[in-house]
Amino acid sequence: MKRKIALLLLVSIALVITVIAGFQLLLPKSQADEAAISAANNLYETGHYSEAVQIYEQLIDQGYRDSAIFYNLGNTYFQQKDYARAILNYRRASLLEPRDQQIQDNLELAQERANIEMLVIAPGPLSVTADLTGRWLNLNETAILATILWFIAGLLFFSWRLFSNEDSASTFRNVGFGFTFLLLLVMVSLGGRLLIEKNNPEGIVVAPVVALRDEPGDQNTTGIEIKAGAPVDLLEQRGDWIHLSGPGDSFNGWVPASSIETVASSQREIDLNI
Repeated sequence: MKRKIALLLLVSIALVITVIAGFQLLLPKSQADEAAISAANNLYETGHYSEAVQIYEQLIDQGYRDSAIFYNLGNTYFQQKDYARAILNYRRASLLEPRDQQIQDNLELAQERANIEMLVIAPGPLSVTADLTGRWLNLNETAILATILWFIAGLLFFSWRLFSNEDSASTFRNVGFGFTFLLLLVMVSLGGRLLIEKNNPEGIVVAPVVALRDEPGDQNTTGIEIKAGAPVDLLEQRGDWIHLSGPGDSFNGWVPASSIETVASSQREIDLNI
């Protein structure tokens, strides 16, 4: 019995080291320049919004991904009445901090000011699976949760086999199956979110108004115009043109790429590998 317990402890320590190493890979490595953030915040508080925007945007261009930066940038655009870019940055902040109610409240206020009506559409199967974790965990947190569940399930099944002749074996097995089921749910949700981000990334219209066209560069419009701040799904890019659709495929057409910015990335050019 002592030998089995010692072996279980050794395996547990090895798995803990593996989990910690995984956390180091998943967690953000860079921290934003505190002096620059402080300067931008001071400019915002004194009403120098254009200067504050420049600093926040520079930090994002340098690769910093921080919900506070996106949130503060959204607030700054809001004060400038650029509600489309306020919505864009609130959405970016919410992807990093999905549980932050203040971000959600400001996002809804910006959408209201932009006069954007959010359609209530029954989600498809992929969206349903993505929402299993998307409403309360960001991507890194979801991956970390999957790692923890894998660690616990693996340890329980190892304990089941190790103590197969003991009365506790069935308990280890049953609890292990429970954690394995949770792991599968989390993995399905994570996979759904990654598929959506890759194949149909979310974009926000940042031009004051943009007319949909049937083909790239076509001068003939479809008669549909999209207002600034509207959310869209990005389907394909050809040169300087983006093929997009509205929520629930409520509209479909081509627009200049400069009129759209992606939510999941702060890059100025949209890269759709389709």
